[in-house]
Amino acid sequence: MDTKKAVKVLIVEDDPGDAKLVRGALSPHESEVVDCLSAAIERLHTAHFDVILLDMGLPDSQGLDTVSKVHSTFPNMPVVVFTGHDDQATGLRAVQIGAQDYLVKGDVSNNLLTRAIHYAIVRKRLEKELRASLKRLKQTEEKLQLIGSLTRHDAGNKLFMISGFAEIAREATKDETILRYLKKIEEAVEVAQNIFKFSRQYQELGIEEPQWRDMKESCEKGLSDVNLGSITVRSDLEGLEIYTDSLIEKMFYNLVDNTIRHGGEVKEIKVYYNALENELKLIYEDDGVGVPDTKKEIIFERGYGANTGYGLDLIRSFLKISGMDIKETGEYGKGARFEITVPRGSYRIR
Repeated sequence: MDTKKAVKVLIVEDDPGDAKLVRGALSPHESEVVDCLSAAIERLHTAHFDVILLDMGLPDSQGLDTVSKVHSTFPNMPVVVFTGHDDQATGLRAVQIGAQDYLVKGDVSNNLLTRAIHYAIVRKRLEKELRASLKRLKQTEEKLQLIGSLTRHDAGNKLFMISGFAEIAREATKDETILRYLKKIEEAVEVAQNIFKFSRQYQELGIEEPQWRDMKESCEKGLSDVNLGSITVRSDLEGLEIYTDSLIEKMFYNLVDNTIRHGGEVKEIKVYYNALENELKLIYEDDGVGVPDTKKEIIFERGYGANTGYGLDLIRSFLKISGMDIKETGEYGKGARFEITVPRGSYRIR
């Protein structure tokens, strides 16, 4: 960064002595002084300035409200505020609501002031570029979501037609060879439908804003659409909250769905947690056949298993985005055991 490049500065200061000191410290930069906020706003509408040096105690505006008014009226203008020796907390708060930096009155040297205004200009430019990039990213995301939704809808309709015609053909023939081919068609359609379902769910990963969610309630919602049959679910999640999005409900659903499909004669499922020093273990257990040691990682790979394996792959992808991880740690022959590791700061116990 070239801190020697001259910039045009608007000084908003009602104390003539302080204004004179600041102008002297700004040499060789071009500067102009106004003594109230209304004059500053009027001047900013009629002339170009690279940065504003703003006193927050003006005749027509006081404190943080002064910063808010400038920022709301000129959101792309870099602002450096002045604060007193005993009021640095206000300076920090000013930065939080829109200023780029703050300086303590009386401690302003030429080098410090020059560095502050150039850094403020650079930071504001980067903020503007970041906002523009985020806007473009959001537009791209919306387009991709629309394309994905239309593609799934149209392809889903075609798959429904294929499935319907296959059913009609199956009822119209007794030829065993043809029936075998029709069965393969129906199986392929089911796999394709699962792939489209997975793509819709995968598209939702990381889009929703996270919030604190009650795990007992999330588990109950996740299991509400599952036909458990004679399986008993014992949940001990009272008081546990995790900072995540609503897809956590899908995690519980997919774990139970995995148990029903691959666990064999399962009688009981247990969900509970262990709070450790720097992390929390959210644990899911069933009393089914379990997972062989050679398959504890493979089960999380996309496409593994009779049902395309998308459930567990989706779970791991979602948890990684949320800063969590999942492993299968059960003993084969005694049931499956999934450990979800939640880092410190992402959970709380009421």
